[in-house]
Amino acid sequence: MEICFVMYGTSRTGGTRVLFEVGNRLAKKGHKITFVSLGTPKHEWFHFNKNVECIYPEYNIFNKITISQGLEYLFKKIKFPYLIDKIKILSEAIPDCDINIATFCFTAYAVYRSGKGTPFYYIQHYEPLFFYLRQILLSYG
Repeated sequence: MEICFVMYGTSRTGGTRVLFEVGNRLAKKGHKITFVSLGTPKHEWFHFNKNVECIYPEYNIFNKITISQGLEYLFKKIKFPYLIDKIKILSEAIPDCDINIATFCFTAYAVYRSGKGTPFYYIQHYEPLFFYLRQILLSYG
């Protein structure tokens, strides 16, 4: 079975480690696991099994210059009235799969929009506690 976890980032946090462990253990049982994440590759701290793949669409598009650190910064300085649609970038990078798992409120729409696999939502905490802070960080960089 092909399973895809759609993530907002892969920095060294407890939630990321849990997702990586779940993916690794599913890969041990013979499933093909794919992690699709925004941002730059930050998973070197975790050792994956051979059936696990990580995809970073932002990183691949701009050859090591991420949208969030490069173009989005420039757009804010120039004062463009819109932000880059990261959800579109994320949804278009999701490969064909049997199960498509959103792991955060911002990734849920990307999973739905992709139309690939059976969508699931893996909730690890009460997201409204973190949503307001995340929205502030996204707005002001």
